[in-house]
Amino acid sequence: MNRVEPSTSGPIPPAVVSVFLSLLLTACSSSVSPPKGVGVDYQVAKGMFKQGNLDRVITLTDTMASANGNSPETLKARVLRAVIFSSRIQAYKELADIYKKGSQAARNPQFVSTYDRRRSNALQYAGDATVSLGEVVLQFTSSPEFPREVVLDAPWPSVEGPEEIPDLTRISHGMWVPENQQDNIALDAQHKAVDDVLSELVGGDRSKARTEMESGPVTLNGLDFALFLEKHMVEGLKIYGPNYLADPGQLKTLCGVADRLASPIANMLKEKPDKAKEAEFKKLQKQIEDAKKFT
Repeated sequence: MNRVEPSTSGPIPPAVVSVFLSLLLTACSSSVSPPKGVGVDYQVAKGMFKQGNLDRVITLTDTMASANGNSPETLKARVLRAVIFSSRIQAYKELADIYKKGSQAARNPQFVSTYDRRRSNALQYAGDATVSLGEVVLQFTSSPEFPREVVLDAPWPSVEGPEEIPDLTRISHGMWVPENQQDNIALDAQHKAVDDVLSELVGGDRSKARTEMESGPVTLNGLDFALFLEKHMVEGLKIYGPNYLADPGQLKTLCGVADRLASPIANMLKEKPDKAKEAEFKKLQKQIEDAKKFT
């Protein structure tokens, strides 16, 4: 074992100590602190979105999306969260439907049990996403006026979802798919839903949406975005309706949240009439009223 020999050089002169401390303080004061701030967090969130790390995006954008007012970064954060929560509603609702079919078609009790459990989990995730999307709606409608334009400032995901997921067909027919493959199916469904939602927002197919997003931030019409929010809230309301979670209390609350979009949409349609969008709005309003019948 190495031994530490005692020093035989005597005490260090005070002048040397003074110079050493001075150099140390200078070095510390000149060190560069890592950049911080809302803008930096959003840039990190964009990187996470590109990588498909959606949970991290939600964490990074939570505070900025909850901020009062409609600052550019706040609106961007809300738009990005709306994309994620809308895609999760879509993905998990589809998975729940597939697993229900699989459970009904399967003959093996183990298959039935597994598919029932997976369906229950999918419904819970879809319900959580609906509540989270409702929070985004509340944030957008808390200001006196709904923004006339919003910006989708995010890169196209580097991990794209497949156009089709063949194993979902196998499950729907009651055939067995290994558990680890089912985990991969859930991820594929989420990635696919994100791509679908982005394409819906930007307008067109994946190729068009990818090209536009790779060119930089995409400006979205405020009315179109409000209708987008209402459409996906309506899909989320179905999760709490009689065919899924059957929760009248939560459904009533979420119907009230969805109703908050009616006034800004009506005002924007009054400013700039559009028959196709008016028809879409009326259809969505009827679906909300129909959902209220279960409350």
